[in-house]
Amino acid sequence: MGVFSGRAEIEQRLAEQYKATDVRDFAETIDEIHISGDHGWFVAHWSANNITQPSGERRPIKGYITCVLEKRNGEWKARMHTTFPSSAQ
Repeated sequence: MGVFSGRAEIEQRLAEQYKATDVRDFAETIDEIHISGDHGWFVAHWSANNITQPSGERRPIKGYITCVLEKRNGEWKARMHTTFPSSAQ
C-alpha cells in the first residue's frame, strides 16, 4: 500500500483498498496499550471477510496492527500505523 499522510490521502487510499477487496465484518481488538505522558503505543489483532476479485469468493482474513501514538494540542494522533495480514490464513 505504501506510505501516505494527511487525512484526505489516508481516506482515499483506504477507500480504494476496501473497494478493491469488498471488506466486510472488520473487527479490531487492542491486545496491549501503553501510555507515558504524551506518547504511547498499542498492538492489536484484526479480522474481516473479503472478496478477492475477480473470483468473487469470500474468505476470512486476519492480521495484526502496531501503532505509535502522540498527543498534540490535547488530541491523540497516530504517528505510525502498520497493518499486516497474518501469515497463517
